[in-house]
Amino acid sequence: MIEQQCFCKEVKYQVFSEYAPLQSEHDNLRFVNAVGVVIDPNKMIHRYVKKVGDAFEHAFCSQCGCPIYQIDHSGHTKYCIWQTSTVPGSLYSGAMQFGL
Repeated sequence: MIEQQCFCKEVKYQVFSEYAPLQSEHDNLRFVNAVGVVIDPNKMIHRYVKKVGDAFEHAFCSQCGCPIYQIDHSGHTKYCIWQTSTVPGSLYSGAMQFGL
């Protein structure tokens, strides 16, 4: 599991994946196909629908502009990974065993 947060720390999310992406040469952002839990108590996530490549719906923090996830036309979600802090276990670590 990889824990992430936006640049201003208003939106936190956990990505259930063992994949730790390499840093991009152009920016520090990578998108990975995964299941995730988004924690947004202050309702800072804004979404817009626009086809860019394979992505259809884009979600980002309205305060700092950090991308959170993208959804394609097939319904697959890609979460943005810009820091790689892998957490060995957490509150939601058992969710993967149940297919969530």
